[in-house]
This record gives sequence, C-alpha cells and structure tokens, in this order.
Amino acid sequence: MVEGIISTAGIRRALGVNPLDFPKFVIIYYIGKRIPPLFGFVDSSNSFGTFFEGRIGNVNGVRIAVIGNTRLTGYHENLLVPLLNTPVEYVLTIGLGGAIASDLKIGDLVIPSASVRGDGLTNYYLSEKIPAVGSLEVLSKIYNACIEKGIVPHTGVFYTTESKYKELEMLPKLKQDRLIMIEKEVAPIYGLAHAFQKKAGALHIVSDRVGVDDFPSKGFSYDSIKERVSIASEIILDTICVLDKASIYD
Repeated sequence: MVEGIISTAGIRRALGVNPLDFPKFVIIYYIGKRIPPLFGFVDSSNSFGTFFEGRIGNVNGVRIAVIGNTRLTGYHENLLVPLLNTPVEYVLTIGLGGAIASDLKIGDLVIPSASVRGDGLTNYYLSEKIPAVGSLEVLSKIYNACIEKGIVPHTGVFYTTESKYKELEMLPKLKQDRLIMIEKEVAPIYGLAHAFQKKAGALHIVSDRVGVDDFPSKGFSYDSIKERVSIASEIILDTICVLDKASIYD
C-alpha cells in the first residue's frame, strides 16, 4: 500500500466529495464527453466531481459510484490516486480503443487481461518488472457476465499509449508482440490498483482499427458503437451484482 501520499483534504479537493462517501464499487467511463448510460440509473442529486462528472447511488440494491466525462492524458493520477485512497475496493471501467488484432471488428467487446505500460505514469508507482494486470476475480466475472448475455468477448493483452499520433509507427512492433488493442487508460488503472491493493477490471469496445481506419484524422463514429456501450454497461453492472453477492459470504 502506498501510505501517506494524499490527505483527506486533498482527496476532497480532487474529487469534490467526502472520501468516506465512496462505496465499494466504482465504474469509470472512458468514452469522452458522452453521457454514460448508467447515469440514467443513478440519482443526479448525489453528484460530485471537479474535472469529471460523478454520481453515487443505488442500482439493483448495490451502492455504486459512476464517473464519466473524464479528461484523459495527464489526469489519470488526479483521479485515480485520490479515488484509490477512499473505501473503494473495486474499480471497473468501460472504454474505447483501436483494434490491433485483425480478427477484431468495430463494436466487438474485449476484456484486457493486462496492458503493456506505455503510459509513463505507472513508472512512478511500480518498478519496471511489475506488469499492469487486472484482477482475476473481476475479469472472470466480467467474462461470465458477457456469456450470460450471449456474447463471447475477446481477451488478450492491450497496449496503453500516451500518443495517438504514433500508433501507425508503433503498429508493426505491437503486432509482433501479439498485442490486440491500443488505448490510453488500462495500464494506469490496473497498475495503480495493484499499487494501492485494490481490484480492477475493464471491458472495452472496438471503436476503430489501427492502420485500417483513418483515425485519428477523421475520428470514428460513436453512433455505430453507442448500443454496444449500453450493453457493456449492463455487463459491468451484472458483474458488480455478482461481486457484491460473493462478498457477503467472504
């Protein structure tokens, strides 16, 4: 555990809420400024946030926090370090990313078992030899929740980058290393969760294909994957319900 790294006042200032108000489960959306589907299930009167939008409430009898509209590069630490110093035990994320593997199609659901640490931030919290790996407990339940929905998700190792404009240059090496997807948040979440002794898992939707689609020049069509983001939200919520029931018997 990383001790004494931030005070209670610092957490309150960064997150805009009393640290003790946080529940055991938090869902973080990395879908840009688009409204997270689960915001519709959580009471907007109990909102919080500074450089992001957050809400806390009960969904299906489980108290959760939902965070969306997060700024990306440069803000991971400002969100994750304060958050991981609250009573939060499980961090589950829904994000978008570019496919590296040729068998991935737009809209596919992909579970990152781990991510190569190309982010930079994790180097301040972990030695170089420690990989950014998700919690097996969480990942297995996300996988099972997908199957319950009739979806067989892809799984594999991602690459977390800080540079979207270098993706094409990096692509041959990423393919050689059998990495399947590239994004900007999995390594910090998995890595810092490990450093702070929390449990993390993620479910990503393929938004573009590296070297095939003209991204980032023309961007991508969110409308084409919007329904898949909603399905991913249902899956993550189902996962939390299972995790919550299992914790009762621990």
